[in-house]
Amino acid sequence: VVKTWLHVDEDIGHFRIVRGFDETKQVIIQDDSYEGPNKKISYYDFLSMWQPFNYAYIIVYTPEQNDLVEAIIAGELEEKVVWQNAFARAQKEAELDLENVYPLFNMSTSYYHLGDFQKSVEAYERVEAKLPRRMLWYQIEPIQAYKDLGNYQMAFQIADNILEDGNRAFSELYQLRGEIYLAQGDKDKAKQEFELAVLYNQNFEPAKASLESLLNN
Repeated sequence: VVKTWLHVDEDIGHFRIVRGFDETKQVIIQDDSYEGPNKKISYYDFLSMWQPFNYAYIIVYTPEQNDLVEAIIAGELEEKVVWQNAFARAQKEAELDLENVYPLFNMSTSYYHLGDFQKSVEAYERVEAKLPRRMLWYQIEPIQAYKDLGNYQMAFQIADNILEDGNRAFSELYQLRGEIYLAQGDKDKAKQEFELAVLYNQNFEPAKASLESLLNN
């Protein structure tokens, strides 16, 4: 399962179930919830839509396939290694195409997961003005980096822009806002944000845990 844009040169996110490939025809074969079964996409188009999401993937397999899967992804069994590899790939791609904004954005998300929040926001700010409108609807690491650096004003500003621009039901952003209010000592506003997160997603465990913690303290 991979996260991509829905179509080339669009900025609507989409999960694809990839089930095969044809090396001769240079196509990926997928069954798709939106576009139907047995859809074939050229390698070039597939990679163009996948790159903006740092080539993220989830492998779905049965228990008896465990050894095979581990053999295939042996170099990426540890999360830290995955992000190190993602950063190295993004850095190389940025050098190959100076006009492409996605490698720098991928460097930003990679920096965040590697714990370097300052470099995460610096990479983000280099391409911020050129990113598609919905870019942060699907990957909020730059906002999280601002929060973790204590730049709450910027975190609020970006989060508010998203919530007011057609994406009101964004539980992760309410959670982030609630954590900021909590860090500022405003438990009432934090509680309101966590409640909004649960309102829009009753299965959002971080907000449920935050509310329970507030009630117990």
